[in-house]
Amino acid sequence: MIKKFAFTINELMIAAVVVGIIASITVPSIFANYNQKAWDTKTNIFAGHLHDALKEMRINKALKGQETTENFVSNFSSYTKLDKICDTNALENCFAEKFIWDDETVSVKNISSANDLGKTSWGTNVLGIKFGNGVSALLAYNPNCANDIKLISNSNGDNQLQTDCLAIIFDVSEFNRPNQFGKDIRTFNAEH
Repeated sequence: MIKKFAFTINELMIAAVVVGIIASITVPSIFANYNQKAWDTKTNIFAGHLHDALKEMRINKALKGQETTENFVSNFSSYTKLDKICDTNALENCFAEKFIWDDETVSVKNISSANDLGKTSWGTNVLGIKFGNGVSALLAYNPNCANDIKLISNSNGDNQLQTDCLAIIFDVSEFNRPNQFGKDIRTFNAEH
């Protein structure tokens, strides 16, 4: 006679509980890693796209010498697809109303000038921009910029745009959370 072995219902339930516990521990970290890699990839693509548009502006002598952020964005819109431009008084129409920067919640309503992006000598307004690729941004222009633009890749393969012409805070997840600096909120040449 052949003996058949089978699991009891109790053994199956214990196995299901163990699998559930392991999943509850690992799944959140898998999603967090996935989100971080997605944000990093979008940042790299955005940096390259922005670099190319600014480089083309520089070649056409349209980057340097704009008097205001509004003048710059008007010219910039000829070099890249912008879905929406928001005035200084309506930045929340192009950017999340609040975001977290260094454990401080920043209200977009409190941002209006380049000074709020750490550029005290520029004297220009901040505009909100919604790019054609879904990235939303707050941008200030330096009317005395030196026309320098560099795309630097660090050892992790992350692209960083270096320019003295713009200060920009951007959100690669559009209006989706977490709206936190270092995650979906990034900057080029802006300070808190």
